[in-house]
Amino acid sequence: MLKRTVCLAAAVLLSVTGVEAKDPYPGTQWIPVPIPIPIPTPQPPQQGPHANVPPGHLPPPGECRIWFPDRPPGHQPPPGNCAVLRFQVPPGAFLVWG
Repeated sequence: MLKRTVCLAAAVLLSVTGVEAKDPYPGTQWIPVPIPIPIPTPQPPQQGPHANVPPGHLPPPGECRIWFPDRPPGHQPPPGNCAVLRFQVPPGAFLVWG
């Protein structure tokens, strides 16, 4: 609070006394340059042949399954509730939505 009061008092004092900022490069024209901000593009979820999940191992509609690409299809965890499984996906695995 004290810092804010001191800054406010200094700003008022400078505005009353008429002190202006000095141009470090007199006679030059300043042109504002917009700074590009990268906007991340959303990535579509993996599906179909990119996920390498055989059709017989897809979870039933309304359920999900954590899929490990380095395990054979018969050694994958069973399907379950999407709301629970979405927070349990370990690194290297992905969630398959049914």
